Parts: sequence; C-alpha cells; structure tokens
Amino acid sequence: MKDICWCCLFGVQVIRESLPITGTGFHLVHDSSDAPGYMSSLLIALTGQTVPRQLVIVRLRVVVEGVVFERDLEADVNLQYRFTWDRRNAYNQKVYGVVTAIGILSIRGTLCTHNHWQF
Repeated sequence: MKDICWCCLFGVQVIRESLPITGTGFHLVHDSSDAPGYMSSLLIALTGQTVPRQLVIVRLRVVVEGVVFERDLEADVNLQYRFTWDRRNAYNQKVYGVVTAIGILSIRGTLCTHNHWQF
C-alpha cells in the first residue's frame, strides 16, 4: 500500500494529494483548485441574529483582482452571501496563488442613507 498524503483546505475548499515517486526523492502533487471549472468561494455573514427595523438594504461590494462585484440584498436576520470568483482578473486572465479581496458592506435604512464598513 502506498502512502498518500492529502489535506483539505476548508477555507478555500481545495483538496491536495501527494504521492511519492518510487526510487526518487520526488512526489506527484495534485491540487483540486487546478481542475477546470474550479471557483473560489467565500461565505460572508452580513447581519446577525437581530436586525433593526429601520434597516432596509444591505449592499455588499467585493473587489478582487480588479473585478468589482456589487449586490443589494433585503435586510434580514442571519443574512449570508456566498461570493464565488472564477479566478480571473479584470482582463480575463487566469490568476494563480493567494490574492487579496476587499469587501465593503453598506447599509441603508429609514433613519440613515449610508454607512460603510470595509473588511
């Protein structure tokens, strides 16, 4: 039986396997994020267990590699949004490795027009 080393990176939903190549000091490594159609995913919590009655709209804005994504959502308790990204930049080029995403959360209510938080 061959030793198989694998791990699942839960935050990025990636499986990696490493198989030793007999007679060499090398390993064959597979990373599921290299598979066709793989999309990075991030679950974002937007509200908590209580939401003020005056809160009407929650606006989510995510900027990653020059791609800007905006979504307006009706305010609700425990509101979450799953952001998925096809790992392409603003020029439609494939992006490899770790990247930084900037998130901006805005709220609109009956007593206020805009409040912004960057995460």
